[in-house]
Amino acid sequence: MKNEVVLMDFSGVYREENFWKEEEVRWISAQDIPGTNCYCDDEAWKILQKRMESFSFKGIHFLDSGNYHYMTRLWLEKIREPFQLLVLDNHTDMQLPAFGGILSCGGWIAHALETQPYLKKVFLAGPPQKDWEEVEASFREKTEFFGRERLWEAYKEGNRSLIKQYVEKIFLPLYISVDRDILCEEEACTGWSQGDTKEEELFDFLEEFFSYLSENRIPLLGIDVCGEGEPENWNGLSINDKGNGRILKFLTEKGVFDEK
Repeated sequence: MKNEVVLMDFSGVYREENFWKEEEVRWISAQDIPGTNCYCDDEAWKILQKRMESFSFKGIHFLDSGNYHYMTRLWLEKIREPFQLLVLDNHTDMQLPAFGGILSCGGWIAHALETQPYLKKVFLAGPPQKDWEEVEASFREKTEFFGRERLWEAYKEGNRSLIKQYVEKIFLPLYISVDRDILCEEEACTGWSQGDTKEEELFDFLEEFFSYLSENRIPLLGIDVCGEGEPENWNGLSINDKGNGRILKFLTEKGVFDEK
């Protein structure tokens, strides 16, 4: 299928950017929905599901800021076959919510592991080792971890065999979620604590997965991207706009969803 580019409009930030303006995009309006900032309450979930009805999990979805990274969970809800999930993020996103089972930006992966029966394994790359050690054991058992320290070893110290060994654990259709807070502050402005990965390293890491999927005829189900900053931060807006443009160009030029 042709890449479908979807912009989720929670904060209005994408309307201040230009990266999408030469593309054929579809919008999902969400600025009017209460109960969505960092947490997604039950009523908001129902409204969002309704607005997403005509959209497929396939394609490229821009989710807005990391406050809305839980939207990946709603896209995953549409998948009805066994699959694996790759998440690139500076945070584990496996923190249990302080109250009830509410879906949150900090706990959406844990939520997915508990409630999406088709999700068989998570591949989590980017967070520091110390944060990983705080994750509940039941979630660690269902996750293949590739932390910040291993990324450093792979790219800064040249031990690329680590990436190859990691990629080769994929055997089911894959959905990919990228939070740009994995990037260093020179290349993204997210409003959250950030990693030290360079953009070229992120693209190289993704390329390893794309190549492996293609060589082994494993489907790529979809990709989403989040990590916007505040719309009023004009310096950050410019950095993110250019970064989003490069990510979109990288993904569309790969033709990763195109029929072979």
